[in-house]
Amino acid sequence: MTRHVSRLASAVASLAAALASGLGPAADAAQPSPNPAAIAVVDRYMRALSARDWQTAYGLLAGSQQRYFENRSNFASNALATHYTILKYSLGRAIAHPDVVEVQVKQNVTLLDVGTGKTIPATVKEPVFAIRQQSGWGVKQLYQPWKAYAPNANGTNHGVEVVITRVEFFDKRIVVDCTIRNVGKVPVQILPMLKSTLTDGAGHTFAAFKEAVFPLNDVEFFKGPRIYPLHQSVGYITFVITEKKDETQSYSLAVGPAIEDGGAQTFSVPVGPFTLPKL
Repeated sequence: MTRHVSRLASAVASLAAALASGLGPAADAAQPSPNPAAIAVVDRYMRALSARDWQTAYGLLAGSQQRYFENRSNFASNALATHYTILKYSLGRAIAHPDVVEVQVKQNVTLLDVGTGKTIPATVKEPVFAIRQQSGWGVKQLYQPWKAYAPNANGTNHGVEVVITRVEFFDKRIVVDCTIRNVGKVPVQILPMLKSTLTDGAGHTFAAFKEAVFPLNDVEFFKGPRIYPLHQSVGYITFVITEKKDETQSYSLAVGPAIEDGGAQTFSVPVGPFTLPKL
């Protein structure tokens, strides 16, 4: 299973627990029977995703989710960037909370393994929520970027290559998924959280989020991998931003510091600039 799926599973588990605990005393009372209409809207939503019918799936989202994604193209971009295809799904246990029904969904999918560049099968289990609205029920999933790209931009310095496999936008952060390869002849130690930066076309520079908070940060990149020649490390770097902007923008990434075994100076690996167009 890819790092992307394991990161999603970890985040979904923690966020679902937080949501359930936030429901207060009512969550501990006898659970009412889930509303069949709520389960039906989740089923229609999953059916639309399986058919890659982005327009229908977007229309079934809760109003707050539609505003989060802003448009159908942004909503579809995450699945397209990851080559995420649902082959089969099944609905499991449904839990009713006040104005919310949580439906456990199992998906058999294929997606791009960024480490190998190949499409692989995977099994994803996650809750999908139906939220009561004045107009009926709308759907919400957890931990989704409001838009995503697969730029496949790369850069090399001192025998270290950084490939950007995906860029994911959230309200207050940008997550850059990277593959760091040692294409040189000596081992290299790299600490991507320490001094990595992301600079936009307007010259604003954002520092990597370096706190020990997971899954906001990647565990392996946080520790700082030592990469041997012809080996690689796959992970992601989070950058905190100040505002959400849906516009064409160019970015430049610098990953570091890194140092070769026996080296006297550290270096960083620049990538870009690369352009991410408005969808």
